[in-house]
Amino acid sequence: MGRRQLAFLFASIAIGVLLGAVVQAVFLKKPKRAPETAAVSATVLATGTPATVQMVGGVFQLVDQQGRQVTERDLQGRPRIIFFGFTACPDVCAPTLTAISELLQALGPEADKLTVLFVSVDPERDTPEQLRQYLAGFDPRIRGLTGAPEMVAKVAQAHGAWFGKAPLAAGGYTIDHSPLVYLVDSKGALVGVLNHDQVGVGALPRLREMLRS
Repeated sequence: MGRRQLAFLFASIAIGVLLGAVVQAVFLKKPKRAPETAAVSATVLATGTPATVQMVGGVFQLVDQQGRQVTERDLQGRPRIIFFGFTACPDVCAPTLTAISELLQALGPEADKLTVLFVSVDPERDTPEQLRQYLAGFDPRIRGLTGAPEMVAKVAQAHGAWFGKAPLAAGGYTIDHSPLVYLVDSKGALVGVLNHDQVGVGALPRLREMLRS
């Protein structure tokens, strides 16, 4: 084999390796499991309580499981529990919503003072009807929200939550997302964060304290 042929062969191999790397980076890259943003600092994640007052929420427009429009104005003046998940979630979401339902029952009449939101991070598949069917198995006071993907991303970021698509080997995708439950007081300040496995009757004192604030 001549020098020109060898040079051409090595150049072809190099180009092939480069193209393969580009394809893997662009098309096969899994979503990065990003840390919670500044709204949820390391202190919050370690202690469940922010060291300083952190306002969350921002301006948004979504729809609930009944197809009704929901904006930030509908939440003003009411403490709230917010959980980001999706109806096709294979593990965390259903147990967390069950625990939230039990927590609402344990709170008794005080629970009616809370706004409880389940914000879908899979708005492409989670239509209002899909949310309605899914949430029928939990406490009726849990309100599901979905909407334009960019609006869902804005709301999640405003609360310090992360999520991203993860491809499945069999095709399709799932969603990696924050396993946290956010506690926001009536003024819109983040007052606590619970890991999904901390949601239960043990969280009653924290919720009652939030309701009194």
